[in-house]
Amino acid sequence: MHRLLVSPHHADQAARLGIAVDSDGVSILALSEADATAAASLLAESGCPAFVDPPVPTQDAHGADEAHLAMDPAAARLFLERHVRDRGARGPHTHTGLMDAMASLWPNAYAALLHHPGLDALDFPDTYRVAPLDDPTASKAFDLVQQGGCCGVFEDTIEVDGRAFRVGCNHGH
Repeated sequence: MHRLLVSPHHADQAARLGIAVDSDGVSILALSEADATAAASLLAESGCPAFVDPPVPTQDAHGADEAHLAMDPAAARLFLERHVRDRGARGPHTHTGLMDAMASLWPNAYAALLHHPGLDALDFPDTYRVAPLDDPTASKAFDLVQQGGCCGVFEDTIEVDGRAFRVGCNHGH
């Protein structure tokens, strides 16, 4: 079952659309995957950022399950903050959702990580992550994602668009 994450600032708007949320902006009722996805689309169309939690897996061009990467920045920030607050205890898709949020919030840093020359020598890199050095919440999310990956760890500090980022991934078998 899934829940919707809605900014508490938009709780009244969600209620007007028939979606009841608690004071933290989490949907009160657990929803099926289809209902949660439809409700998130309805909210997004009305200008209310919402995110399905856990993320709904989609299939890539090869038929493998992958989480949907594109998140509205407001929804991505909300997802990041909620999962850091709960220390990643929201289920098996937490790490994928956090990576998606990072890619959506800081796409240029994420792209720079994917092209980092340090990745060339790594076997089976996964759990790519980025976090601005001046953002403590993002740094905590970075650490949560690292804990969910393979045994090897690659990390570096880079500058992107005039801002310093901690970037990294896990690797190994």
